[in-house]
Amino acid sequence: MKLLKLLRDRFRLTRALSRRFLEEGRIFVGERRAESLDMDVSRYAPVIIDGTTVLFHKPEGYVVSRSEKGSPVIYDILPSEMIMLNPVGRLDKDSSGLLLLMLDGILQHRLTHPRYGIVRDYVVVLDRQPDEDYFSGMVGGVRLGDEFLRALKVISINAMEIPDGLREIWMRDVDVERAVLVRMDHGKYREIRRLSEALGYHVQLLRRVRYSRLDLDVPEGQWRHLTLKEVLNLMEDVGLIAP
Repeated sequence: MKLLKLLRDRFRLTRALSRRFLEEGRIFVGERRAESLDMDVSRYAPVIIDGTTVLFHKPEGYVVSRSEKGSPVIYDILPSEMIMLNPVGRLDKDSSGLLLLMLDGILQHRLTHPRYGIVRDYVVVLDRQPDEDYFSGMVGGVRLGDEFLRALKVISINAMEIPDGLREIWMRDVDVERAVLVRMDHGKYREIRRLSEALGYHVQLLRRVRYSRLDLDVPEGQWRHLTLKEVLNLMEDVGLIAP
């Protein structure tokens, strides 16, 4: 297909906006800057529009939605031009942390589909110090109705490796005696909270600190654009490009 059609189908861009991005030098196929909207590409080509993939540190109390009656939404914080970006998955109103937003519909879908097993790490503070049954129960899993919920990994927060310079962001308001790192490879609705409650614990703080190879590296309420390399890494992680 032509690049113009891909931009329309996958990014929902008009011809005018596609041409503007091309003229601004923001459209890449892999690491090469596109020179024409008439170039031939495959439907799953690694097409990137520079500046349209964002890492946002969602604060607690905000809904991941464009509008929510009676509640503030994430787009109240983000610049107005980011209203066109779509969230990758969800963080519930009571949770905070790393949230990706993007235009690329195929990449967005693959990052959230269980088939691709994209890892997410969460700092979780419980209402009391967890015992061994909590750790084994989270990983062993719990059946709730017709759902089977389980974590990929759960460790004490003291055993967690925090990248240099990120401790203040990841560990803000965290009581280490009651905190764990939970790793998931899928994203069911409020799964960590429901799992913990089934095991007799209440989650008091939940902060996503890692998504795939991306670390939460901006303060609460702030955001940054992903680099070209970071977007290519995400594409590699979901099989859009070869390793």
